[in-house]
Amino acid sequence: MYDAAVFDFDGVLTRPTPDAVLDEAARESLRAVGVDPTPRAVSHARSSDIGRVRRLCAAHGLDPDAFVETRDAYTAAAQAAALRDGRKPTYDDVGALAEFAARGRTVAIVSNNQQELIDRFVAREAPADVAVAYGRGVTSTRCERDPETSKPTVIGRVSLDDASYVHSFALTDE
Repeated sequence: MYDAAVFDFDGVLTRPTPDAVLDEAARESLRAVGVDPTPRAVSHARSSDIGRVRRLCAAHGLDPDAFVETRDAYTAAAQAAALRDGRKPTYDDVGALAEFAARGRTVAIVSNNQQELIDRFVAREAPADVAVAYGRGVTSTRCERDPETSKPTVIGRVSLDDASYVHSFALTDE
């Protein structure tokens, strides 16, 4: 038996965010910084490839960190709205988080999605028993997978020697 269950967010607890939601968030973030939201600019703005983001910023005289902060704020807000209105639904068995906690297991959520979105999810959707919830930060150097939200780092932060990282799950009677 494991002491903890560490859940990924997108694709495990929630369905992937529709492209239309992410495209609109990118368009809004580009407008907010004075850039025409052409299809190419939207594609670069949505990218997790920091090189593409930096090229977009260089072409428009933007500070990459400031742009990523703006983009991520719009993206987190758009995804939170999509969670509320059903365009980004949770999986039916998300209630198992409470069941894991009720069985004495520490529950954690990690993601390379924005910390703001993970915090909103925990506040609205997840049981109070979620002990740890880590998303990525909002600087351009952290557009790619963040080692701070990796399984070993999170498990170390919750002081557990034995945890299971959940990409998908089924609750058993163990």
